[in-house]
Amino acid sequence: MVLPDNARPELAAARASLDSTVRWLLWAVLALCWLPRAWPVALLSGLVSTTLLFVVLPTRAALYTDVLEAVVHVHRG
Repeated sequence: MVLPDNARPELAAARASLDSTVRWLLWAVLALCWLPRAWPVALLSGLVSTTLLFVVLPTRAALYTDVLEAVVHVHRG
């Protein structure tokens, strides 16, 4: 399906938001694995990764899904 130019920016912004959240989650988990002896970093990294995984990521994924479904319904041939 080829999207018109007016539908692409909103879809791209929702996808970029989802990608950014996944990137932050990956860095938080990697920091948790790399620095197990630095307990303040491990504590902060665990808190950030848990928040991203259970609060932010589902919200951003739902937003991306809603935008994608709307674009498909509107521009379906």
